[in-house]
Amino acid sequence: MNKLLSLIILVIFLQAAQAQNSFIKDAIGFRAIMVDYQGPYDGNFDNFQNYKTGFEFFYSRNISPNLNLTVPLRAGVARFTETLENSSFIGMDVQLQYAFNRVNKPVTPYLFIGIGGVKDIPGDFRAEVPIGGGLDIRLHEKILLNTFLSYRYGTSENTSSFQHGLGFKFLIGQTKPKEIKDKDGDGIPDNLDDCPTIPGLALYNGCPDTDGDGIPDHKDDCPTFAGLKEFNGCPDTDGDSVPDHTDACPTVPGPKENKGCPLGVEDSDGDGIPDDDDKCPDEYGLAQYEGCPDTDGDGVPDHLDDCPTVAGDKLLRGCPDADGDGVPDYLDKCVDLPGPARNSGCPELKKEEKAILDNAMRAVQFDLNSANLKPQSFTVLDQIVGLMKKYPQYSISIEGHTDTTGTPERNQTLSDSRARACYDYLVQKGVSADRMKSKGFGQNRPLYDNETEEGRKANRRVEFIMTVE
Repeated sequence: MNKLLSLIILVIFLQAAQAQNSFIKDAIGFRAIMVDYQGPYDGNFDNFQNYKTGFEFFYSRNISPNLNLTVPLRAGVARFTETLENSSFIGMDVQLQYAFNRVNKPVTPYLFIGIGGVKDIPGDFRAEVPIGGGLDIRLHEKILLNTFLSYRYGTSENTSSFQHGLGFKFLIGQTKPKEIKDKDGDGIPDNLDDCPTIPGLALYNGCPDTDGDGIPDHKDDCPTFAGLKEFNGCPDTDGDSVPDHTDACPTVPGPKENKGCPLGVEDSDGDGIPDDDDKCPDEYGLAQYEGCPDTDGDGVPDHLDDCPTVAGDKLLRGCPDADGDGVPDYLDKCVDLPGPARNSGCPELKKEEKAILDNAMRAVQFDLNSANLKPQSFTVLDQIVGLMKKYPQYSISIEGHTDTTGTPERNQTLSDSRARACYDYLVQKGVSADRMKSKGFGQNRPLYDNETEEGRKANRRVEFIMTVE
């Protein structure tokens, strides 16, 4: 049986093909081992009667793509040449294994060397240096058949040996494979991608074909216009064998010697497009825009471009939109902050912020028949200061109102003074005077019935209206 087992191990070891190391992080296993302490001295390597049996448990740790650190614990039976008697032993090694391959494949050969300690029972403790090789043969995603052949040099006299084993290794941890770089996210690794920074198609080794004419952009002289292979991807609209980008009259056939234009055709602006086909006959233009120019190169010809000198968005008639809120910059009063068109492209006040302004009509109080602010008014006024600092694009109108008590002239003066008192408070707190205006309306804009005390009280108010101007 021992002879058959050794032959199986030897055949597997000699016939193993190149394989690749799995990305193993941790593994445990056990092996049956055969131990020969006589062969190294009597030279009878094929005398399998010399072999005794044992077993070992081991833990393995992957420390680099090709290196494993393995710690086997073993126990078995030894028969030494000087006594020819069987004795038991236990031992432990620390081994460094080098695997020849780096990627999972069915078979992985490896070499190892280490140092170990052995205790004979009964007997002395001794050191041994194991050196050998083995195979990991994959049976399952997490299970490997493990074999090894080794020579162990014993530091004590007549204690060198051959030890071989067969068992199983169980993966209990696995590192992730090295991340494949794909800068443009097109699913083609950078090392295989001819255009690694531009998303493309596998058909063209990762390069795009924007116009879909079967010629990748980096080989296409006209990458945005579907064309013909004979013209390096450029179209020939008039079919005169002069590609449009070199054809002075791309929509009218003409001979090559006349740059693709028919003889005697009038072209006032000299752009190569006959006046009869030129929508801008007095301006030098481009064929793709029917003879009209596109000064800013944004794909919108000038006669359709509201911002012809600044590149912009086709959906906004060629005008830029820096904050992407759908309001072109020339109409946007908050170019760097997105907001709806109904608010001139500026962010709108939140519901709770609008509530602060609404509350101010009731919370701002004055001494009787005076423009002196009561201390309890400062809290809400400070909240308004906060809003003005949060929204620097906004202006504020401060409007004073009174009830009908007193003369209209007196009420007008009082409402002016009270609105101004709030204005002065905000200025004192750091709000720019350029962003504010104050005005009194006296008793002319009541909200409620002045015939009741409650109505008169509500009509005595200061309104704060924040707007984008």
